[in-house]
Amino acid sequence: MNPFKSLLALAIGLCATVPVYTQSPVKSIPLPYSWSNKDNAVLARTTMRGRTFYEYNIKKGTTSKIDLSAKPVTDPYVQLKGGDVYFFMPDGKETRLTSTPLEEKNPVLSPDFQKVAYTRGNDLFCMDVDTGKETPLT
Repeated sequence: MNPFKSLLALAIGLCATVPVYTQSPVKSIPLPYSWSNKDNAVLARTTMRGRTFYEYNIKKGTTSKIDLSAKPVTDPYVQLKGGDVYFFMPDGKETRLTSTPLEEKNPVLSPDFQKVAYTRGNDLFCMDVDTGKETPLT
């Protein structure tokens, strides 16, 4: 059928049915966000409604929802900006750690704040925060 006639038929209601395909919403997987101490990792789940944080106790295998907005920033942390990993100090000073054509994802700072792990493409990397030395792990 001529595409113009198909559009015309739809416009004037001559088409009997049009199949509609929908997809069920997919639940996001919590991703590593940071360490709260040596036994607990903070995970983040991002949805259309925003980001929810959970604290995961590694030894016990338990997870509990937490509110990070009430917690003042007292430790360094890492975050993505423009597809690159940045290191932030509590005083607001930021340092760009990566600058590559490919986008980095999933940055996680070690509990001692000395190393950051992240993914790029399908590979895992670790970087020394002080020296900037990047080590491929996969």
